[in-house]
Amino acid sequence: MKNTFKNFEEYFLLFPEEVQIKLEALRKTILSQNPDFEECISYQMTAFKYKEKPLAYFITLVFIRSQKH
Repeated sequence: MKNTFKNFEEYFLLFPEEVQIKLEALRKTILSQNPDFEECISYQMTAFKYKEKPLAYFITLVFIRSQKH
């Protein structure tokens, strides 16, 4: 099923809290670099644009390790 998040906040909620904290820190770091950077959703991925053009896509890969007991 395709995710249908509409903003960064909804996207972050797809992940565990520990990952959300790291994503938010990265988001703040990127936005602090230039006041003209804007957040957007493009190709069903979070992204940043600059002067109406894509600058960087913000995707998250979470690897879950399974352990045998």
